[in-house]
Amino acid sequence: MTFDVVIVGLGHAGAEAALASARMGLSTAAITLSLERAAVMSCNPAIGGTAKGHLVRELDALGGQMAASADAAGTHFVTLNRSKGPAVQATRVLCDRNAYSAHVQSVLATQSGLTLIQGEVATIEVEDGIARGVRLVDGRSIQAKAVVVTTGTFLQAILHRGPVQDVGGRLGDAAASALSASLRALGLELGRFKTGTPARLRASSIDWSRCERQPSETPRPFSSRTPRTPFPLNPLLDCFVTHPTEATHRLVRENPHRSTLSGRIEGRGRRNGPSLFLSCVLDVEVSGEASCWAAWGCTGQRLPRRAHLKPPRRRSPGSRRASCDAWPRVGRCPSVGASRSAGCSR
Repeated sequence: MTFDVVIVGLGHAGAEAALASARMGLSTAAITLSLERAAVMSCNPAIGGTAKGHLVRELDALGGQMAASADAAGTHFVTLNRSKGPAVQATRVLCDRNAYSAHVQSVLATQSGLTLIQGEVATIEVEDGIARGVRLVDGRSIQAKAVVVTTGTFLQAILHRGPVQDVGGRLGDAAASALSASLRALGLELGRFKTGTPARLRASSIDWSRCERQPSETPRPFSSRTPRTPFPLNPLLDCFVTHPTEATHRLVRENPHRSTLSGRIEGRGRRNGPSLFLSCVLDVEVSGEASCWAAWGCTGQRLPRRAHLKPPRRRSPGSRRASCDAWPRVGRCPSVGASRSAGCSR
């Protein structure tokens, strides 16, 4: 098979690259480990926010897809930094995660000039210093005039949860194990990035009456191409805020030796400190499921599951009896992508 452009990976960046290439009239192939998991919102159910919101608008101005899909799947809209000037204000849209990925996948599937391929890329094929295509683990060879690598969180990715380590690009997905060696052979230096994702909690286990309600603003479309009426396209859902107690902080201070960061991960920057976010924003994640996203970062230490189950963890107002659908992890992967972790559910 021969194309003008091959895109490796179909996360946020890969989807935008694939659509941009095909819309420019170039024959394009996009390769991903699982077509059913293309454009999944790995880290949290938000599109936009400070800095990223500006980037999404720039993508939209160039014909990108992210803002339009956020409008199609949005359930909570807010403008951040409203008390400041327009230059630093930013839109953040919380989405139904299933609806968002389904919308992007439908756009990818119907885009003319774009061929979607499921498989794992093993090597970048180069001749005279120029990328000429890729070879897949199963032996298939795909030739192209250009190769765009958007591997995201998957290159030799590791998930950490306290002392436990798993291999995976995100919770429930395999890592891409073969491509890193090819990139190193081409002279690229690989490092590792780190990030973390908090738990998703069962909505039925949360006492919402003890949490501070944060309703959505009256929304305006994120994308300049989305009609203003009818809008919004989905029922609006609320967010809720709660706060940790001194007992919660004490639990963190008493367990640094059990932290993922106690020798198993090395890193630079403030994110690696033994921190505890001061508030918990319970975002409605998927309207069709009884789970919610607890956007509290859990702790900067990523304590093991047993520590999370101790009573002090449950003493934040509204979360005394909260239970998890999935457990927080810290993800790490080579820096030609990013890092990722897993989350928990409303």
